[in-house]
Amino acid sequence: MTNRHILAIATAMAGIVMCVQPSAAADSYYVSAQNGNDSWSGLLPAPNASYSDGPLQTLSRAQSKMRTSSIKTVSVRGGSYSIASAMQFNSADNGEQWSAYSGETVTLDGARTGGININGGSNIGFNGFTFQNLGGSGIYVSVGNNLSITRNTFSGCNQACIAGGGITNSTISDNTMNGQSDPTAWTIHMWSGSSNNQITHNLIQNTQGGGISFAADVIGPAMNNNVVDRNILQNIATNAMDSGAIYIFDRSHSSFGNRITNNLIKNVGNGTGYATNWTKAIYLDDQTSNVMVSGNICKNCGNWAWCIHGGDHNTLVNNIWDISAGGNPLGLYQATDSALHLTAYGMGNNVFQKNIVYFSGPVPSNLYQVNTTPSEALPATSQNLYYAANGARVPNGEVIIDSNPVYADPQFAQPSAANYSMPSSSPAYTQIGFQPLVTDQGPTGAAPPSGGGGGVPVSPPATGGGPIANGTYTIRNVGSGLVLDDPGNAPPGAQVIQYYQNSPISGNQRWLVSWDSASNGYKLINQTSGGALTDVNSALFENAPNGDATQLWTISSGSGAYVLRNVATGRVIDNPNFNPNVVGIITWQANGGSNQGWLFQ
Repeated sequence: MTNRHILAIATAMAGIVMCVQPSAAADSYYVSAQNGNDSWSGLLPAPNASYSDGPLQTLSRAQSKMRTSSIKTVSVRGGSYSIASAMQFNSADNGEQWSAYSGETVTLDGARTGGININGGSNIGFNGFTFQNLGGSGIYVSVGNNLSITRNTFSGCNQACIAGGGITNSTISDNTMNGQSDPTAWTIHMWSGSSNNQITHNLIQNTQGGGISFAADVIGPAMNNNVVDRNILQNIATNAMDSGAIYIFDRSHSSFGNRITNNLIKNVGNGTGYATNWTKAIYLDDQTSNVMVSGNICKNCGNWAWCIHGGDHNTLVNNIWDISAGGNPLGLYQATDSALHLTAYGMGNNVFQKNIVYFSGPVPSNLYQVNTTPSEALPATSQNLYYAANGARVPNGEVIIDSNPVYADPQFAQPSAANYSMPSSSPAYTQIGFQPLVTDQGPTGAAPPSGGGGGVPVSPPATGGGPIANGTYTIRNVGSGLVLDDPGNAPPGAQVIQYYQNSPISGNQRWLVSWDSASNGYKLINQTSGGALTDVNSALFENAPNGDATQLWTISSGSGAYVLRNVATGRVIDNPNFNPNVVGIITWQANGGSNQGWLFQ
C-alpha cells in the first residue's frame, strides 16, 4: 500500500471521528437547560458521542467561566431559564455578549421578581432573547457604556422593560415590547448622564404607561446626543396621566443634540378619558431644549400631538400630524412652571415649520392651548400645510399664528390605514418643501405589526437629478439643531458657521439649491451674499461662484437626514466634534455621524 493510500485512509477515518465527537470550539460558550452539565467545558453546542463533554446547564456557570476566560461570548440553546434572582453584571463582565442560539426560542423568565442588573459594566450585549414576567425594571442599568440590547422580545413588563441612568454610547434596537402594566412608568426610560445612545427600530405597543423617556433633574448631569429614530409606538399610555409616546424632561436646561426622528406613533392615550388625560405623542417637558423633532408621523396623537413646556431652541419640522377624530388640539405650549422654582429662560427660538397637519374628523376651534406670559416667546410658526378631510375650516391662531399657512389636500393615499404616500404633485412637496420620509420603521426584517405600520410609504418628489427639489432652504444640522449661516451677512469669502435660526428667518440663513445636470451635482448659493458653498482646504466657505467642482455637491441619505459630499474632494459637510454651539463648519471624511446629517427646510 502506498503512502498516498495510507494518508487517504487516515484522513477519512479522522473525518469519521470528527462526525461522532465534535471538537471544542474556542470562540464561544454554550448553555443548554435540556442536556447541559455545569461540570463540562461548555465549548460544545451539544453533548459529544461519549457524553463526556458538551454545553453548560446554567446561565450563572457560563457567566463565571467568562469572567476568568478570554472567551466573552455565550450562545444559549432553546428552552426556559429562570432569572427570578436577578442576574448581576459589573465590570467583571466587560465584553460579554449573550445571544440566543440561532433559530431557537430562549425564554428568560423573571417570575415577577427578577431581571438583569448592570452596575458599571461596558461592552455587554443581549441579543435574540424572549424576556417575560420581569420584576420592576426588566433590564436595569446603573452606569453602563457601550451596551447592546438588540432583537429581543419583551412580554408584559411590570414597569420599564429597560431603564437606567448614566447609560452611554449604547444601542437599543430591533426589539419588540408588547405590554407594560404600570401607568406611572415608561417602557424604555433613561435618566441623568445618559448620552450618545441610539434607540432605533423598536416596536413598543399596548402599554398602560409611556413609551420612550429621557429625564434629567436640576442637579443631574445632562443627556446629550441621544437618537430616538424609526421606532413604532402604538396603543401607548392607555391608562396614564400626563404621559406620552416619546418624552424628554430636562430641568437641568443643559442638554443638547437630542433627536426624535422618523418614528411612527399611533393611538396615544386611547384608554378611558384619553381626550382629557394630558397625553401627547411628542412631549418636551420642564425646560427641555435643543431637540430636533423631524420626520415623525403620529395618528390619533392623544390629548395633544405635541407639547413644549418651558423649553427653547426646539425644532419641529417636516412631520405629519394626523390629529385624532375627536377634534383635539394640535399643541400645548406652556411657560416654565413657577411652582417648581425653575429659572425661566424665555422659550426663545422654538420652531414649528413645514409640517402637515391633517384632521380626519372634527376640527377644534383653536389649534393650540397656550399657557404663557408676555416674557415667553411664541414659536416661529410658518409654512405648514393644513387640511381637514371633512372640508371644515382649519383655524389660524388665536395666539400662535402661522405667518404663511398653506391650506390644501396633501393627497395621502390611505391615511385611515396609516399610508401617507403622496404623489410628486402634492402641495406638501410643491408649496411647503416637505421632504420625503423613511419607510423602514420598526424591527428590521420583521413583519409589520397588527394594525398597520412597519414602514410608511411616502413618495419623494421628482427632481430630475437628486433627492432635493430645486428651491430655497434653511439647512439644519441634525446633531446640533443649528443652521448653516453666512456670518453677519458677510460678502463672499467668509467661512460658513452654524447658528441659531433667526426669527423671522433671514436671507443669510437661506440657500438656493439647484441641480446642475451638466456636472451631476448641486450648487448651493446664499440668498443674501450670492456666495456658493465651497470646500476650501477642509473648511466650508461661501465664495464667489466660479464653476469649479469644489462648489458642486452630491446629496444622499444618511444620519437620519442628508449628507452633502463635495464632488472635487470627496469630503462631506461636518459640524466639528458634534459642537452644540456657534462654530465654523468644516468638511471631513464621511463617518455616518449625526454631525454630518443635514435637514433641508
